Amino acid sequence: GVPGGAPRFALSTQNPEEGTNVVYVHYQHGVSTHSLRALLLMVHQLMGEKLFDQLRTKEQLGYVASGSVETMYDVQGFRITVESAFHPPAYVEGRINAFLAGFPAQVAAMADAEYVKTRRSLVDSVLTMDVSLSSEADRHWTHITNQKYQYYRGQIVASEINKITREEVVAWLQANLVPETPLARKITVFVHGKNH
Repeated sequence: GVPGGAPRFALSTQNPEEGTNVVYVHYQHGVSTHSLRALLLMVHQLMGEKLFDQLRTKEQLGYVASGSVETMYDVQGFRITVESAFHPPAYVEGRINAFLAGFPAQVAAMADAEYVKTRRSLVDSVLTMDVSLSSEADRHWTHITNQKYQYYRGQIVASEINKITREEVVAWLQANLVPETPLARKITVFVHGKNH
């Protein structure tokens, strides 16, 4: 697992001509459960567009600004990645932290109807039927290879998502994803391009 504190690694790109820097921040949140997966998917649903809009469109930090849910060795996490040819990694990390620090207030300020619509959209996405027999077989095969055999996990996770309140999301964000929170288990990787 990710140790306490905030370990940081800095590397140079393998290509000496690469001008782009990458900041990769991974927050580890615990052993995968249906309820934790549901909560992380809801955080991703609420954050995705806002993260891109703030860091990519408004602040123009770089070409890539994204967040995603990650599962590694059955441990859930959340990753934020920003690629920038314009700013050094330490600056980019500061802007990521500023976004994360303010995000719980953005969720708290959402209108009830907007929150419910966002949650409903996520449930619909989780419950989307397989588009082909091949994609259904791939989904089942994933459960066989990871030896979980949770063939109907989507329905269970969707049910969990439907129970998540905005207040629960805000409290979880403040406890687990806001920088400097004592519960955060975070690792940061800087990949330096030739200019920084």
